[in-house]
Amino acid sequence: MSFDGTGWLRVIAICSHTEHQSMSDLLKRLGMGESSCIAIAKSRKMIFMSDDRTARRIAKENSVLISGTIGILMRCVDKNIISFSEGDVILAEMIRKGYMSPVDSLEELLSLTGGRKDESNWAKL
Repeated sequence: MSFDGTGWLRVIAICSHTEHQSMSDLLKRLGMGESSCIAIAKSRKMIFMSDDRTARRIAKENSVLISGTIGILMRCVDKNIISFSEGDVILAEMIRKGYMSPVDSLEELLSLTGGRKDESNWAKL
């Protein structure tokens, strides 16, 4: 899946021989979904989004840009889809339901990045 610019996700599929080969190599270490997503992200210079530590490590080993749930929330704030306070409400509910967050609030994340709302500061979260 990828963002299509309208706020919706679109389904994408493995297309090239290179993507198939990369996915086959990754299947030795990851499941089908993660392997195909990393293969596509690598081939098409896309961001791989996951909170799975192993998948993120392997994506990084393959020079694939990564992001996770916190990065997605920050992107939604940055694109004015939600406000900081709405993002914090969503994050608090996720934490309450067991999400292991590296920060307690999006504002805390901003303070860790020197107050800069620059995607490069939070995309890896």
